[in-house]
Amino acid sequence: MKRIVLILLSAVLIFSLTGCGSRQSEDEEEVLAAFTEALRVYDREAMTALLTEFPDNTAYVYLDDIFNDEAYILLYQTLYSDITYAVRSREKNRIVAEYTMPDVQTLYAGVSAAVLNLALTDETLQEKLQENDENALILIQQTMLSWAEQEDMVETMTQEYTLSFTEKDGKTVIVCDDELRALITGNFFLSKKTTLE
Repeated sequence: MKRIVLILLSAVLIFSLTGCGSRQSEDEEEVLAAFTEALRVYDREAMTALLTEFPDNTAYVYLDDIFNDEAYILLYQTLYSDITYAVRSREKNRIVAEYTMPDVQTLYAGVSAAVLNLALTDETLQEKLQENDENALILIQQTMLSWAEQEDMVETMTQEYTLSFTEKDGKTVIVCDDELRALITGNFFLSKKTTLE
């Protein structure tokens, strides 16, 4: 009799532990889906509720905030409406998701090269850019936005991102790490991730 009770208790314990793991995976996938919907319209408030924190440029050497500056918000809102993703694998507290989205890093590289070439041939532009760093930032931001509004000026990429999950205030949230920063910015973060350390 004790053996039967012990077997039943073990089965109940295993079933309940399996159920918890399954529920956690469902929570993580729901959070990922909600996050992606918020990313498509670059709704910072909605994304913040799903993250450990919303990223900014505090720890980095660059002057512009590629996560929060108005020009970049407009850029992401212009580009991100068609983002798609698929879950490729799941393990404890992690999901590998494959995203198809605009390659903002490549857009930035192309715009930066174009601005540099133009500045090398235009003395007036060269003088204006040398006045202060902000002039160059504004020109690059505005050119990126202009290119984003034109068809065929922005490449699409398909890439896997490994997103980590944790609990915050009793809710499942995505950890704000470099993988997430790259995802939020269409890999633009990879060009700007030099830290102050």
